[in-house]
Amino acid sequence: MGNGGGELNPALGYNGGMNPRLPLLVLAATVAAIAAAALFSRKTRVPPPKPPAALAEEVDRLRVLRRAEPAMPAGGVGHPDYAKRLDRVRAAAEPDLRALEAVVLDRREDALLRVDLLSAITARPGEPARLLCARLAADPAEATSVRLAALSGLMAYRDPHTFDVLRGLWESPRPFEGRHLIVVALGECGQPGAVPLLREALGTSQPADVRAHAALAMGGYPDVLQDLIRLSKDDAQLAVRENALRALARSPSPDAERALRESDLKPLAEALLKERAATSSRPERKGR
Repeated sequence: MGNGGGELNPALGYNGGMNPRLPLLVLAATVAAIAAAALFSRKTRVPPPKPPAALAEEVDRLRVLRRAEPAMPAGGVGHPDYAKRLDRVRAAAEPDLRALEAVVLDRREDALLRVDLLSAITARPGEPARLLCARLAADPAEATSVRLAALSGLMAYRDPHTFDVLRGLWESPRPFEGRHLIVVALGECGQPGAVPLLREALGTSQPADVRAHAALAMGGYPDVLQDLIRLSKDDAQLAVRENALRALARSPSPDAERALRESDLKPLAEALLKERAATSSRPERKGR
């Protein structure tokens, strides 16, 4: 039977109407559940990792030295105490280095300190380092020096995800200083989708440094041999012709060697042919 007829429902404890104690019971149960969840959350929440005390002390000292010498270049070149302490940071274990990501991401910190710490992290390539570099490079509000350092870090990776980041940077309506590094990274990433972007970077409307780096970056792809031969002969920009020759020297193709021998840039072409011959005569190292 349903309860509409006024029969006693032992589960709810009312006869035809609502038990007046029910709302209080529900409220008490809800409060208890919330309290238990909060307690569980406090017990299970994983705090952000903190660097060990010794590493944190080195970073603090680097911070102090940078404040005292604002003109100090990245890496502490010419400042032995800074360079020595930075080497200690770089020698830290990988999990400890990852704990420095919070400092690298903090824009209140000195930009070159962040660059130096990022270089320590990216010296151990891996997915965490790649994601950090992608995040920094893709942020248009980030300091230029930090974005360029992150781009340099991305050159260690040859995967589709890194290519997607680089393509997004190249196609961004908000290009930033040092755009030529995007082209260099596209040459290193080894993804076929980079070739159309490099051809675009060789357009005559592009800045001279971008075009020159694009010609060299094309050497990382085997399907652009004819592009490189044409560039080495006909491009109006000397740096493009020279870098196209350098890219051709990386190719084992007989057509590439013929283009080098026929080049009008004789001193460079002859030097590249010698390097090419020396490289090809070296015995291949067999894997263990």
